Amino acid sequence: MELIPATVELLTCDRFDRQSLGIALDARIPASWPPDEVTPEVLEEFIERLSEATPRVETYYWVTREGEAVPRTLVGNGGLLVHDDGTLEIGYSVAREHQHRGYATEGVRGLLARIRHAYPGRRIIAHTYPHLTASIRVLEKNGFQLSGDGAEEGTKVYEL
Repeated sequence: MELIPATVELLTCDRFDRQSLGIALDARIPASWPPDEVTPEVLEEFIERLSEATPRVETYYWVTREGEAVPRTLVGNGGLLVHDDGTLEIGYSVAREHQHRGYATEGVRGLLARIRHAYPGRRIIAHTYPHLTASIRVLEKNGFQLSGDGAEEGTKVYEL
């Protein structure tokens, strides 16, 4: 899996022109793109945050190839938010037709490798809902453990 850093240009393509996003990523864009969690408002927020003088967010497109005869495909995305106290919060999502195939686990593993290199020793957390068992499993496979209740009602915090 290749993690491609999102830029303002890529996020703008994602927001307004899927065909241009596919060309820019050199990847097929799945019919269900973007994932439900990636609303137009979320994309606008990422664009705004990446435009800041010192961005406190990083996000990546996850592109994979299942075989030589299969074109590259955008399967998901993930990134991190730097909190005021230095804590890093990760988030991720996978296109509907690519869920339950190990892509989230692989993408989070790649994201954590980048984080450990760029932000050594930092606290890393993730928020999720208790009913999202697949997401919890992804976190656990990557070493996260339940830490407590999240700030948003009904959420749980997992910590690495």
